[in-house]
Amino acid sequence: MEIADTLDASMDYPPEQPKLLRTTQVIGKTVRNPQGEKLGKIDDVMIDQRDGSITSVLLSFGGLLGGGEKLLAWEALSFDGREKEFVLNVDKGALQKNL
Repeated sequence: MEIADTLDASMDYPPEQPKLLRTTQVIGKTVRNPQGEKLGKIDDVMIDQRDGSITSVLLSFGGLLGGGEKLLAWEALSFDGREKEFVLNVDKGALQKNL
């Protein structure tokens, strides 16, 4: 079985099947907080060269005048398979203040 065969657009896998995401399915995804506020989108994925694990993602947020970027630990995000988005448990205002 190819890795691509294990990827499903619905992200709803049987327990015995690996839960995999392609980096192309991560980059560009919306990140929201638990309150549903859009925090930004994932612009890049950082991979540890030693073991190949994802260590962090680059979150971009705000508009052209008030935009910013923040490097986030991969473990800080959870994936909402139903909404096909990532969730970060942080207040939107606090995120923008702590650039």
